[in-house]
Amino acid sequence: MAYEKVIELTGLEFTKKIPVIYEPSHNEEVYPQAPAHASSLSVYLGADYFTYTRDEQIKILQHEITHVILDTFFGNQYVFILNEGILVYLEENKIIPGTSGLKANIDDYINFTYFDLYLNYDYYYDNDLISPLYTLGGEFTGFWCETYGMENFFSLFKEAYVSNVKEMIEKYGNASYEEIINDFIQSERST
Repeated sequence: MAYEKVIELTGLEFTKKIPVIYEPSHNEEVYPQAPAHASSLSVYLGADYFTYTRDEQIKILQHEITHVILDTFFGNQYVFILNEGILVYLEENKIIPGTSGLKANIDDYINFTYFDLYLNYDYYYDNDLISPLYTLGGEFTGFWCETYGMENFFSLFKEAYVSNVKEMIEKYGNASYEEIINDFIQSERST
């Protein structure tokens, strides 16, 4: 299961049970573009969840359960690009099973303007921005883990909030925000 891999990666113990709640109105009221979402306590399934294949449902559920575990360990932090990014990175690298079929073409998003927008993005309702957010988050998290290490990423993840994320990037990247993002942009353009 995905949570076993995440627990192994973090080195922390997780023993609580995670309620999975069916919430038919989920898609109209809470997250209209998502079949499910997680809080720090539970996973909520919308009516759309049941339109997916069984394999897709399992991957979606594992993705959301992993959010609950990370929220428990690191707090319910809302730098969405990091929160979704770590899951996309783990899924794409086959560390956990996942939903990385959400991958979007992000060529137009590899610049400071969009990165700043997504770094401070704290609202999930804009369908046009959500798919690039997952992909850009996965790419940035991959860059971070490969450059500074996964343990360093989890330190950043634990301390970063929308209000201080640039400062935390500088602290854990040991360089200016602009230098780090420039290195990320250059690494993306060279692949």
